[in-house]
Amino acid sequence: ANNIFWMSVERGLFWEEKKTLVVADLHLGIKDIYTKPGLAIPQTSYTADLDRLKALLYHFKADKLLLIGDISQTKNKKQVDEFFSWRKHFSLLQIDVIQIKEDILTLPFYEEANIQLHKMETTVEGFRFRLDDKRFKDANKKKAPFTFYGHVHPAIPLAGEERKLKKYPCYYFTPKKCLLPAFSHYKKNGVKVQPQKNEFVYALKENELMQVV
Repeated sequence: ANNIFWMSVERGLFWEEKKTLVVADLHLGIKDIYTKPGLAIPQTSYTADLDRLKALLYHFKADKLLLIGDISQTKNKKQVDEFFSWRKHFSLLQIDVIQIKEDILTLPFYEEANIQLHKMETTVEGFRFRLDDKRFKDANKKKAPFTFYGHVHPAIPLAGEERKLKKYPCYYFTPKKCLLPAFSHYKKNGVKVQPQKNEFVYALKENELMQVV
């Protein structure tokens, strides 16, 4: 049976048949790490990112949320409490997290938040969702299922741009995989993708989703 996946300009992928919102690299609290003297970083707050996520869940009427990569990069009590308050608002939402090795959040956090953890990857109805880790190799790539990757931060420069070094986050599709853009707006200069034949890239520029190739 065919499956429909909707790309959002707000950096989320909605799987229509499973009513599942897939988000990579949430990175809540990353501002606290990178907001230092001399760094020009937009003042997007922890609350604003949770609001963006809430808006996506409402827009797609999702029953499930699958997060690839870390939820938060801070253990600040005020922000952790804010996350739990947000979670109570979505108490019926099933949340699964594909956990990174360096996750700073502990098992009690996930237990209290009623979140199911997966190591490295999970497979649902023939589709695989996983962290990108070059140390892990598929035993048989030809038989590997179509895979959605997080923890990559794909990006691409746009033709005609004056600033050639500027790259935009993107969705990158090949016949066997899709690299998902980081949800966090702080991951602006990600890993440059170089699409080949039969591959497609959709760039995120401001509030527009653009097919590049």
